[in-house]
Amino acid sequence: VKAACMARFRPILMTTMTTVLGLIPMALGLGEGSEMRVPLAITVIFGLTSSTFLTLVVIPSVYLLVDRKKIEMEPDIEAEESGRLVEV
Repeated sequence: VKAACMARFRPILMTTMTTVLGLIPMALGLGEGSEMRVPLAITVIFGLTSSTFLTLVVIPSVYLLVDRKKIEMEPDIEAEESGRLVEV
């Protein structure tokens, strides 16, 4: 998980930042008739920012927690094959 996060951190962050920075002029409402586009730009900026946080922090953390529980719950295969169970 750590290696995957390190490999994907920069591309995800760069994609998010270019989109957010590109939407800032639209969110500020610069130009004539831009009042209709401001809510859309703000929604996309906050949605993209929150999904980036989820992608980089929350999802890997949840995966580690679930994987740790799975490892703790798996029985000892060698002990089962030899006919003796080991209490964990």
